[in-house]
Amino acid sequence: MTKARPSAKKHLGQNFLVNPRIITRILDAVEPSAKDTILEIGAGPGAMTRPLIERGARIIAVEKDPGLIKALHSRNDLQTDQLRIIEADILTLSASDLAGATKIFGNIPYNISTPIIEWLIKNRAGVSDVFLMTQLEFGQRLTAEPFSKDYGALTCLIQYFADLKILFKIPNTAFSPVPKVSSCFLKFTFRQPEPRALDEELLFTVTRAAFQNRRKKIANSLGSVLKKEETHAIFSDCRIDPQLRADQISISDYVQLTNWLAKTREKAKK
Repeated sequence: MTKARPSAKKHLGQNFLVNPRIITRILDAVEPSAKDTILEIGAGPGAMTRPLIERGARIIAVEKDPGLIKALHSRNDLQTDQLRIIEADILTLSASDLAGATKIFGNIPYNISTPIIEWLIKNRAGVSDVFLMTQLEFGQRLTAEPFSKDYGALTCLIQYFADLKILFKIPNTAFSPVPKVSSCFLKFTFRQPEPRALDEELLFTVTRAAFQNRRKKIANSLGSVLKKEETHAIFSDCRIDPQLRADQISISDYVQLTNWLAKTREKAKK
């Protein structure tokens, strides 16, 4: 007798992948092998966990739902040394808890998508590629380019650290229960930032300030960051039009603005 699939909990944003064709497409994209240790964020009932193991990878499966943890432990086909199950909220873990992970895979709920992206950036050491199922709208935000309505502060944050691409779209019918929106399968590869910000915290302060008033001219939206005497000089020296809006400026230009500020203020201290 086949065990009933655990019920999804709406308050946790759970929608379980059930489409075999999509599972195969994901496996082909992730390319799990015996050399990989894959962190699985939100293992759920294990729809992807077993297929990843079958292709040779070692899995660190993180799941916060006690009922799903029980279901994972009860599955005979998951009784293997290749699997380590952690009952926890992924956001409470650190890189030291997940030592050895080389790839990350997950089906992430929309309501915590942004915190998970920030967590991934913070704990990216040793990780090559990240593969996420996200709402299509969120994936479009992360991969947006300047002059797009989807381009924002979070776009700049992730694109500073990684190259991103939507590999394919996933229809809502691939999940149970069926969500109201479509999803996508997103890949991003961490790399060394280029150009590099001299002060990354300042970079994120600058981009957040810019997009808080995204319809204003950049010279005005950065009013909370720039001193009056800096405003003309920074745009002149960086050769950036102060009439542009936040969503018309590339991440490399934001790095340039940040580095100008960092150097100018360092000189002022001397």
